[in-house]
Amino acid sequence: MLRSMSSTELDDWYQFHQERPLQQDALQWQLAHIAAGTHGVNGGKADNYLPKISKPKSIKDQIAIWKSMV
Repeated sequence: MLRSMSSTELDDWYQFHQERPLQQDALQWQLAHIAAGTHGVNGGKADNYLPKISKPKSIKDQIAIWKSMV
């Protein structure tokens, strides 16, 4: 796989894994399954225990939120 990858693509992947290591995702997945098994008595799903990643709000939405606070 590395032989078919350009140096730029390798740099991009390196940067991605510096910001978000794969080990962190695996640990969250494992903990979610433990929590679902422990607390999900009635068919709990691991997805309920994974952190929710929300899409950043647009600048227009942020301005509307600030205006509603005033």
